[in-house]
Amino acid sequence: MKRRHGVLAVFHGQPWPVTAALAVIVLAAGVLMSWNIGSAGYSPFYSTAARSMSMSWRAFAFGAFDPGATITLDKLSGFLVPQALAARIFGYHAWSMALPQVIEGMVTVVTVFAIGTRWKGASAGIIAASGLATTPLLVSMFGRVMEDGLLTMSLALAFACWQSAILGGRVGPLLWSGFWVAIGFQAKMMQAWFILPALAIGYILVGDVTLLSRIRRAVLLGVVAIALSLTWMTAIQFVPAADRPYIDGSTNNNVFSMVFGYNGFNRIVPNLIPGAVGDAHLKSFAGPLKLLLPEVTTQVGWLYPLAFGGMLIGLHQFLVRRHRNRDSKDAVTSVAMSIWLATAVALISIGQVPHTAYFAALSVQIALLSAGALVDGIALLESPSRLARAALPGLLAVETSWVLVLLAESGSAAPSLIVSVALLGFLSAAFLAKILVRRVGQPSVLLVRGLVAAGILGVLLAPTVWSASTVDHAYAGLPTDAYAGPRIGEAAWLVSAPSSESAAVRGHIFAVGAPYAIPNDPGLSGAQKSLVAYIRSQIGNRSPLVATETWRSAAPYILKGGLDVMPIGGFSGSVPSPTVTQFAQRVASGTVEFALLGDIPRFEVVPLRVIVPARTAAARVGLQNNVAGGAGRTAVVNWIVNACTVVPADVYESDRHSLPGQTLYRCGNGPVV
Repeated sequence: MKRRHGVLAVFHGQPWPVTAALAVIVLAAGVLMSWNIGSAGYSPFYSTAARSMSMSWRAFAFGAFDPGATITLDKLSGFLVPQALAARIFGYHAWSMALPQVIEGMVTVVTVFAIGTRWKGASAGIIAASGLATTPLLVSMFGRVMEDGLLTMSLALAFACWQSAILGGRVGPLLWSGFWVAIGFQAKMMQAWFILPALAIGYILVGDVTLLSRIRRAVLLGVVAIALSLTWMTAIQFVPAADRPYIDGSTNNNVFSMVFGYNGFNRIVPNLIPGAVGDAHLKSFAGPLKLLLPEVTTQVGWLYPLAFGGMLIGLHQFLVRRHRNRDSKDAVTSVAMSIWLATAVALISIGQVPHTAYFAALSVQIALLSAGALVDGIALLESPSRLARAALPGLLAVETSWVLVLLAESGSAAPSLIVSVALLGFLSAAFLAKILVRRVGQPSVLLVRGLVAAGILGVLLAPTVWSASTVDHAYAGLPTDAYAGPRIGEAAWLVSAPSSESAAVRGHIFAVGAPYAIPNDPGLSGAQKSLVAYIRSQIGNRSPLVATETWRSAAPYILKGGLDVMPIGGFSGSVPSPTVTQFAQRVASGTVEFALLGDIPRFEVVPLRVIVPARTAAARVGLQNNVAGGAGRTAVVNWIVNACTVVPADVYESDRHSLPGQTLYRCGNGPVV
């Protein structure tokens, strides 16, 4: 009977303890990821786009920020597709936005178990799944609306399919691997391609067919992955510019400039790809050693030494088995994981990384390589070589030392946590070294297993505590920043009760939040409702309701009110969407009648609350040539200030409801009443 190598085949025939352990890990991960699902919050930019995509199929197809689909996001919107569909099914709520991410997280944990089990057995699968489920960054990220959730799941599935291809020698799983890479591309663009060198090289290194056939299949994998990756963006670009939204992130209305420039090569070499918006306004982790920053290591780097050990052991096994002409498929899996991790480390180290969620690109490989190192170390305990038997105790000692360094650097670890990690890690390593390396007596199997289990528990204890801290909403991260646990430098917490002094430093005492609490959905403020009511009284149900100076001004009306509001200038404010000519034409045609601007004095054009004499639509169109201003938003805002009429605040505001710092303009021919 032919052995099955599909991803799901690994779950058949597993002993019940393994199945039970996996169920507990997946359930625990799902609980942690979804604990704050009702209060997960909204990303002002992405959640607004998700609502727009849930309201309009046109916005859904193009990945538009606004329901009227005048401008896209500044990246591909594939990661928002599950959120938009969930909103259509369940309604638009914080929990419905977060639900797809939680599911993606649980699928990722199961997939990592499958990879580890087929690679080095059920023990590796369980350890890898545990390591992934207790990665603090992922626990926070998979409960948020972020691109990296779908990306992480897709690349884990891509690797699992690739593994099926090398184990079974079939082309079909290889094509599925390319498909999942392409799905990851829709989520996070070029970051999904970090895995391609590993898959291609790994497939060429080993297989049941000739070298030439392996090369051909590796090329086929790359072609399928890249072709499917480019399908959606190519289709968007082929739509005439007049019939689609403007492509944010570009100055030439080109989706390729946005993807490969603004979100791609330009983050490594500035201004390399022309037509892309500059990204100097984005904050980022600086320097090539960013992976060693405490705010990164406490989120994704607890297992660095084990992962590095797994890379070295895997490379050694591959070279030995190739030299001895033995089956090296398992060793090639180690090599492929190592190449994938090294590629991600190299590109993240030299590139611009504006959010901690980007470091999720390392999580699957670190969990698997760490599990591989531990399982190989356990296997070497029976080796006749004293040096080989010392591998596991050495790994545990080094890993424990690293964890203690991170705990000290964080400034947030309670003494009880530090002591627990040290005792479990160092004592298990010391006793294993004594009874196995020195061959003291005849150790019982139960004793050895207990010491190994204690060592693994010590390895995972600190990241587990960091991950578990997310049951406190204050430690669960933000919709715009995945981050679990206390920020670096906060006082001792969680395991020991904080003193009044440390509480004052942190401003927060750890407390378990109510699980799955569903607060009321946010709504428009009284002042915003009054503004909407006034504009509706003037234009009825026509869309858009109003044009706003920035996407931030538009977001509340779209996200909280489900209204069609048109932003000016895109995410950065420097995108020519709309141009002055286009905006003037919209005004002349009656498409846009009102504009809501921010603090006008900074433009030094006209003072607040001054009524500008009405002009005809034709005169307003011509005025664009006489208005000073820069590209993008500034030029349009200057045109509005000079061509439109200020609506007196008392028309739509009251003593109780006001919009400080914002001014409403009427650009149509209607009276200001």
